[in-house]
Amino acid sequence: MVVTDAGGRRAFSTLILNILDENDCAPKFISSVYETSVLADTEDGQALFMVFAVDEDVGDQVEYTVVPDGDTRSSYIRVHPRQGIVSLRKSVRNIGLII
Repeated sequence: MVVTDAGGRRAFSTLILNILDENDCAPKFISSVYETSVLADTEDGQALFMVFAVDEDVGDQVEYTVVPDGDTRSSYIRVHPRQGIVSLRKSVRNIGLII
């Protein structure tokens, strides 16, 4: 940058302009469908699979949650909010369930 006074004298300075990323991108799952099979005797807390999503915004971290679906299926699983590890919340023994 240059600044000039009425007498024509000038001074110079360096300007550093950092462009900050705007939080304008929605996160995206890497896969549109995640599917697995669970044995009836699988223990509570057992990890089943991992979901993965990305957000193109700089420094933005995604957070995973299970959304209740109106029936009991969502009550059987949980997801780690940062790691995306899906695990059993409670036993699926003696039920007919597709997760």
